[in-house]
Amino acid sequence: MRKRITAVVLTVAILFSSCLVFQTSANAATSLQNQKNAKESELANLKKDKAAVAQSLAEAKSKANEQARVVELMYEEIGICQQEIDTTNDLINEYFALAQEKEKEIEEINARMDKNFELFYQRLEFAQISGNLSQIDFILGADDFSEILARTEIVKDILDNDRALIEKLESDRKEVEAAKAEIEVALQKCEEQKLILEDKITELNDKVAAADAYLAQLQADQNNQQAYYDAAAKKVAAKEKELDVINNQIKAQAAAQNQSSGNSGNSGSSSGGNSGGNYSSADWHGIWPVSNSYKNAISQYFKGSAHSGIDIHTYGVRNRVPALSVLSGTVVRTGMYASWGNLVVVQHDNGYQTYYAHLDTILVSNGQRVSQGQQVGLIGSTGNSTGAHLHMCVVTPSGVRVDPLPYIR
Repeated sequence: MRKRITAVVLTVAILFSSCLVFQTSANAATSLQNQKNAKESELANLKKDKAAVAQSLAEAKSKANEQARVVELMYEEIGICQQEIDTTNDLINEYFALAQEKEKEIEEINARMDKNFELFYQRLEFAQISGNLSQIDFILGADDFSEILARTEIVKDILDNDRALIEKLESDRKEVEAAKAEIEVALQKCEEQKLILEDKITELNDKVAAADAYLAQLQADQNNQQAYYDAAAKKVAAKEKELDVINNQIKAQAAAQNQSSGNSGNSGSSSGGNSGGNYSSADWHGIWPVSNSYKNAISQYFKGSAHSGIDIHTYGVRNRVPALSVLSGTVVRTGMYASWGNLVVVQHDNGYQTYYAHLDTILVSNGQRVSQGQQVGLIGSTGNSTGAHLHMCVVTPSGVRVDPLPYIR
């Protein structure tokens, strides 16, 4: 009787201990899940902040680039104005030289005219002394040469050659003076244009100084936005690492629970980690995910959390070796994922998932139904990879990665 009571007590104690262990494990799982949820919420907020800062950074860069172009165009306009000033200076120098030449010609003509006037009066005086002309006093009393020509016709008969020469000199002088006047007008216009251009350059320099100051302000704002973005990116990266740690803890806890459940409830069975117990590796009938040419080309076996799959290398061959779906199912994820590289995830009808990573090319799309043996991609070396190979994972319905070999051999 005493032995029976002792056995009952021991049984109750074991059951109570098991309940405590289960409750502790459940509490730990709940705590980890709560931490995960909190971290995911924080990560989502940080990513929103990062996206907002990225938008601000893009706007700051756009404004700075636009202002830099404005400043560049202003400097180009200043350069054009300076070229126009240089050209105007050349014209001023040229017109000034022409004006000097005309002034010199005028001086020469005046000298020749003075000389001819002197000779003309000498002839008139000679004519008066010799008595060859009448009304000489009247002619000599004229105020100028034009009046002389107008008062008497006798001079035309006596001194036609002198008169023609003097008239020609008078005509030449008027022509040169007119040319000089035109040159001086052009010279004045050049001087005025030069002043206008110099005023424009002064105005442009003032505008450039203001534009440069604004550009410096925009570039400072861009640098600040870049610093904010870098800080936000670091926060996101740090939070992602924290979340990875919690996810690994959750997976390790789930693996431990599955192991414990398998040892207690399925001893002797070849369980693949399905917590529901509906499927085991023996139920799979999965095929090898690469052609038979690489049947034994496995470079690294399943190592749990350290290496949660197998690497099937293809002896350096890439872009031509296809990765095959080991069972029929539906594609639930495709794309580039950091260390995974190009990744395809297939959800199978039994609740399991298979991962095909480091692909060079993805041949399927999300939501696509694939059959057993269908090509899902071409093997490559994208992501965290040092050579062409296929990284293949099997994940149970509870989210635990298990050794793929029992499922595909």
